[in-house]
Amino acid sequence: MKKIFLLLVCLIFTCNISLASWFSKKDKPFILFNKNQITKDNVMDYTSEFDAGRRIYYLIAMPKEQYSRRLYIQIVKKDNAYERQGYNLVWTSDVKLKDEDIASYEDYVVINQPGCYVMQVFSKDRPTKVYAESQFWVR
Repeated sequence: MKKIFLLLVCLIFTCNISLASWFSKKDKPFILFNKNQITKDNVMDYTSEFDAGRRIYYLIAMPKEQYSRRLYIQIVKKDNAYERQGYNLVWTSDVKLKDEDIASYEDYVVINQPGCYVMQVFSKDRPTKVYAESQFWVR
């Protein structure tokens, strides 16, 4: 047992591997929703419940490792009324990021029907992998 432990310690030092890099997590993209336009003052006042027919402001925060300058955003409603395995595509948008949109992108959407919704963001160069995802409700 001592030999295995000593071998692991030698491997860590010879390969210049730090233990902190093993346990640290990379920054992941996320989506924030708000009833008001998102500013520096109200960025922490996010919510996930909205009234039907009102603007839903969203902010997509992206890490420094952005794959592409183009995003595909879609909103899917979790619903069993249409017999489509419980999901209904409600809204989509193709976004080309500007030079000032390096770390974040913000916009709004209006949804008129109550229900549970999921916003998914995809990068155009990896269209099958979900880049960011968040859930919200409309009353």
